[in-house]
Amino acid sequence: MAPDDFFDVGYDTAERVAQESRDRRQSSSLGRRFWLPNKAGDDPENPINEARVIFLGGAKNSDGEATSAPICWWEHELKIDSRWGNYFTCTLGHEGQCPFCEKGVSRYYCGGFTIIDTRRWKSKHDGEEHVNEKKFVVFKSDNLSVFHKKQQKRNKGVLMGTLWETMRTGDKKPREGDQWDFIEAVDLSKVLDVNGDPIDTEVLPYKDFLKPASEERASEVLASWTPPQRGGQGPNKSGYGGKSVKY
Repeated sequence: MAPDDFFDVGYDTAERVAQESRDRRQSSSLGRRFWLPNKAGDDPENPINEARVIFLGGAKNSDGEATSAPICWWEHELKIDSRWGNYFTCTLGHEGQCPFCEKGVSRYYCGGFTIIDTRRWKSKHDGEEHVNEKKFVVFKSDNLSVFHKKQQKRNKGVLMGTLWETMRTGDKKPREGDQWDFIEAVDLSKVLDVNGDPIDTEVLPYKDFLKPASEERASEVLASWTPPQRGGQGPNKSGYGGKSVKY
C-alpha cells in the first residue's frame, strides 16, 4: 500500500464520520437501557441494586397502539475496550448473513419494553437532577419467560401503567434484575417529570435505535473486538438461551 493511501483530501469523510457519531449518540440516548448495579451500595436505606419502574408498553399493534407484548429480536453484545454494553441487532435470516454471526459472536433472543425509571439521582457531571426518566428494559429469553408468568397473574396481564419493583441479587444475575414484584396500577397522568410536567407516555421508537449496523460500521466494530476466552460469552451467563416467549 502506497503511503498516500492512508490519507483523504477534503471534508467529505470527516463529515460522514461526524454524522455517524451523532447518529450513534442519538440512538444510544433514545434506547438508553435500564440496568441495576450488582451490589446494594453503602447506604442500607437506599440500596442501588433495587428500583421501581412503571411500564408504558411494549410492541405496537396494527393501529399504532402500545401493547403488553414485548418487541423481540436477536441481538449481539460485544465487549469493546474492556466494556460491555455494545449492542448490535442480528440480521441473520432477515438480511441474509450477519457480519457478527460470521465472526462467531454469540447471539441471544430478547424482548423489551418502554418503562419509566422512578429513581431520583443527580449527575456528577453537571449537578442536574433526574427522576421519572423513560428507558428501555430488555430481558433475555429465560428471564423474559419468568417475567411473563408474573405479568399474566397481575392486572389481568395488562402492563401499561403498572408499577413494579425489581432487584438484582448478584453479579451473575441479569442486569435488569432477577426479582420482579408487582406493586400496583398507577394513574400515569399523575406521574411527573423532573420539571413537574406530566410524563410523555409514548413508547420508544424501537426501530430507530434497534436498526442494524451498516456493513461499514460492523466492520469497524469487529476490527476492535477481541473474542472472549472459552466459556466467557457475556457479562453474565443468565438468559443466553434461544427460547422464544409466546405472548
